[in-house]
Amino acid sequence: MHKVRTVAEKANFTTGDREAIVWSKFFATWITDELIDIEVMRNLQLALLCVMLCTIVLIADWQTCFWIFICVLITMVDVMGYMQRWGLTIDLVSCIGLELAIGLCVDYATHVGHTFLTIREGTRRDRAVRTVSSIGSAVLYGGLSTFIGVSMMSLSTAYTFQSFFKIFFLVIIFGLFHGVVLLPVILSLVGPKPYKLHQAVPQSDTGLS
Repeated sequence: MHKVRTVAEKANFTTGDREAIVWSKFFATWITDELIDIEVMRNLQLALLCVMLCTIVLIADWQTCFWIFICVLITMVDVMGYMQRWGLTIDLVSCIGLELAIGLCVDYATHVGHTFLTIREGTRRDRAVRTVSSIGSAVLYGGLSTFIGVSMMSLSTAYTFQSFFKIFFLVIIFGLFHGVVLLPVILSLVGPKPYKLHQAVPQSDTGLS
């Protein structure tokens, strides 16, 4: 495409307006393929940044937010790595699916991290075990319901629906593993202290005796 345009620009036209324009209906796809890798990395970085800022505001614990970020990052690396094994390439459809996947997979790790901070009694290991026993089933049910919702796309023969199903399926599998299995193990070893319990200050009786 670029070579054809270069040849047209260097052509010595002596008639007309001396301008040659090269066009083909395939050029739009080729330009997209040329720029998609830069766009994907930029959009994923911005999406990760926005998600982590929201997590910091809502979780209010830097250490837990860091481990949640690590779980989300590893999940996305696993998804993009397995996409190649499943015959998916980086295009507009997969780019949209990957950006949506960040908001989906952060949910699993965030629930586990927040529950760990609310449990006050016991060691880190005890709190991690209680976290999995209390919120683990709910997170698994959430992943199962999401899978049921996207499973209908697997019946379609359209490339767009097939790509979305494969990406979301990978996000559910890897997101649940890192959120319900990996994150509790990390928190049981280097987890933060629970939230501080703020007690109300009793008001003195200022009435007349």
